Amino acid sequence: MYHYIFSITTILFLSFTTLGYTQKSLGKTYKSTETFNLNGKVKYMTVSSYNLSKDGKNTPILAAKEDYYFNEEGNVVKEKFYRNEELIFEQNFSFDKKGYPISTEATLYKKDGDTKIIKGIYTNDTYGNVIKIVFYEDNTLKDVIHQKVDNQQNTTTISKYDAEGNLEERQEKNYNNKGDIIEERTYNSKGEITAKTTYNYLSDKKYEKLTYIPRYMKIEYKGVIELDAHKNIIKETQERYDGSWIFEHTYTYDKHQNYTIKSSKAFITKNNKKETTGGIEKRSIEYYQ
Repeated sequence: MYHYIFSITTILFLSFTTLGYTQKSLGKTYKSTETFNLNGKVKYMTVSSYNLSKDGKNTPILAAKEDYYFNEEGNVVKEKFYRNEELIFEQNFSFDKKGYPISTEATLYKKDGDTKIIKGIYTNDTYGNVIKIVFYEDNTLKDVIHQKVDNQQNTTTISKYDAEGNLEERQEKNYNNKGDIIEERTYNSKGEITAKTTYNYLSDKKYEKLTYIPRYMKIEYKGVIELDAHKNIIKETQERYDGSWIFEHTYTYDKHQNYTIKSSKAFITKNNKKETTGGIEKRSIEYYQ
């Protein structure tokens, strides 16, 4: 079962823009084996992201690394994030006897050697879905998140408020009768739409993902995702409306049907010149015996 909650990572993306983070989605599913579409009893996973050198040799250069530690119920109990091999933050989660999240604490390591502590306190419904999170930054109230779910345990609305109770951002999601997401919308504090994505399921093994330019509500990117018999993504393409950017992602899986390599390429056209760049994501997975 999904526990729909926020990771403090999301709040870091939203709050600490000085780090260069960007996050279009207001909230995301709590990190568990289901979040990563992992099969089997995963104990530990490292996700390493590499950029390819632009000298023509395509040498992988480590850009970021994430470490995830799972309990036997499949929930992430600890995570670490590194950028250029420098520890940026680490986070711990605590759970009750039912496996529902109670609290979390993250330590952000700043460039000046100082640290910032962010704590989150969760309120769950009877199904284990988090419906409220209160975040504190260095023991001062920072944000309050409210989340609504439907009868199928799908997240429908996520609202973020500041310490004074003012709405800062809201995200809404719609689903089809199979429980598949068909549309996501994000609004700012004025109720203006700032992001929109729709999903069109062409078959059991293929669907489209359309991303819109908020100001004009025109399609900015069109993505096509292809699945295999195990519902694994085997190929993903994304193209900008004017053809100036084309992204391709392909995946390699292990015997547990968990992907271990994601290869990405970007074909860029600018000033009538074409450029190809890319990256590699490698996942090292350790399983419980």
